[in-house]
Amino acid sequence: MDNAKGTFPDNTLAWLDRDLAAHPKGKGGITTLIVAMHIPPGTAGTWPHGTRFDYEERSAKLLAILKRHGVDAVLSGHEHMQHVEGWEGILLLISGGAGAPLAPFQKYGYYRIDVENGRVRESFRGVDKAR
Repeated sequence: MDNAKGTFPDNTLAWLDRDLAAHPKGKGGITTLIVAMHIPPGTAGTWPHGTRFDYEERSAKLLAILKRHGVDAVLSGHEHMQHVEGWEGILLLISGGAGAPLAPFQKYGYYRIDVENGRVRESFRGVDKAR
């Protein structure tokens, strides 16, 4: 989902709602729904940099769509940190460790995503930084 301009425009949220409705969990072999975007949504645990003034309100609209369709996980980047949280029952994962970590205690690496029996699990895999 394209939110690289720091917001979730109405037309983008409407597209996501239609796309998730067209591919419902439980039909056609779909057991798991994962949404990927550049900038993570604003939650109690994260407030991304470079977002517009209405990002909290837009993130709440996004959350309502995700919950309505039973989305299991949201994957994003943008922030220079790793962060995992349960966002009202949805796994929110920010994988910011592949580039130079700007925040203290962050590591170079990536997340491995495993889906088994409709459950999404993440595990961080550290890598050595380039020399």
